[in-house]
Amino acid sequence: ENGEVATLPAWEWQKIVSQSFTEDLFVHRNLPIYEDYWALLVTPSTTWGNYRHQADVMAMYQLLRRHGYDDDHIVVVCEDNLANASQTVYPGKVYVENQNEESEPENVHEGFVPDYHFSDLKMEDIRRIILGDTDGGRLPHVLHTTEISNIFIFWSGHGADGRGMCWNDGNGSQTFTGEYMRQILEELNDRDGYRRCMLAIETCFSGLIGDAIVGLPDVVAITAANKIEPSKADVHNRELGVFLSNAFARSFRKEIDKNYRIKLRDLYYQLALSTSGSHVTLYNEENYGSV
Repeated sequence: ENGEVATLPAWEWQKIVSQSFTEDLFVHRNLPIYEDYWALLVTPSTTWGNYRHQADVMAMYQLLRRHGYDDDHIVVVCEDNLANASQTVYPGKVYVENQNEESEPENVHEGFVPDYHFSDLKMEDIRRIILGDTDGGRLPHVLHTTEISNIFIFWSGHGADGRGMCWNDGNGSQTFTGEYMRQILEELNDRDGYRRCMLAIETCFSGLIGDAIVGLPDVVAITAANKIEPSKADVHNRELGVFLSNAFARSFRKEIDKNYRIKLRDLYYQLALSTSGSHVTLYNEENYGSV
């Protein structure tokens, strides 16, 4: 029911589409030792039916806090209208796992305060946040990164076939394209704004974003799906009438909690095996270095 591992998709992955990586791959760039790390977590979803997208951003925030990120180094864009919505039967709480008789799952809303409500931003504001542009103080929370900063960007929402990540609840009227993400990261690289950058994209057709960043130095993307397929929801809750999480994001959290020092290669293998219904894909490792 929770979609931990689907035997047939796992077999197909092993037999047909498993990525392989060069063990001795090394990119000859003298990267400085990293001294700080930043994260940007984004969900454009605002409706109850898309509960899982906001819940996954909240859960990712809790994951980063557990594993060493300071709150002032995490910028969150999330509507945050679930915990006290009229549809909830758990006031003040948001879950990504179902309750059972033995224990209550983590309330991922506890201590969670977004830096921005999605409805207060324009799509161009994501560019400003990544580039550290406060727009004259209108955006007080941005990434203050330099050549010694590692950056993690997580996006959870819908994707539009052939276009990119939806800037809304899924009708595709405006999309954050892979080309736009590439432009932003190119500009950031030109100003020595990162040491390394990792994207984790949980949308349908998320491979469009990964494919677009290929060639950028020291950037890697891991996506819930390739560029021609949808990704899948996970963990349905009958009382709330919604899915609580997405398969890729749920597996990502589980693997990091097991071993937060996991190698990127091994993280990919675990996600590819445990994410049923789509093909988790790693992009641009040849310009990132050994995984």
